[in-house]
Amino acid sequence: AVDWTWIWRLCGLALFAACHTTPPPARPRPVLPCPPDLTTPAQVGRPTLVQIERQDDGTETGALDGAGERVHFTRWRTVQRHGGAPPIVLLVPILAGGEELMHSVATGMVERGFDVALCRRVGSALKPPQRGPELEDLFRRTILHQRLMLAWLRDQAGEPVEICVMGLSLGG
Repeated sequence: AVDWTWIWRLCGLALFAACHTTPPPARPRPVLPCPPDLTTPAQVGRPTLVQIERQDDGTETGALDGAGERVHFTRWRTVQRHGGAPPIVLLVPILAGGEELMHSVATGMVERGFDVALCRRVGSALKPPQRGPELEDLFRRTILHQRLMLAWLRDQAGEPVEICVMGLSLGG
């Protein structure tokens, strides 16, 4: 009988000899510089509340005007009070969709004692034929909407209150 184990060993050595690894670069691409207009955050003025509807379930839907934009929002208020005003969480929307998920997150946070605000998306993201300039404008407007909403929430609080911002996916 012929011993074929040496052929299997030789094939194994040839296979492993052909494989090698190269460590990945520390940074595959150089970091792009921040555009000059974004290095200093623009101050937004006080937005004006132009519409508000209070629902029986404790939610409010409304619209704010400011900086040439109209911001549509939903606000959930918790019934839980632990001595003082509850912290407020501003949810940044998922830019490519996910409204039901954001409402689910908001509901869960309200059940845990937070007030929650959510701005409606400025527009859809990652849809053809969008390119870089259109996405950049969408991101800029989304940030402006969040800043306007934050300014309004601060004014509404009257007293110092903890305001947090939370985003999911491209909204985070």
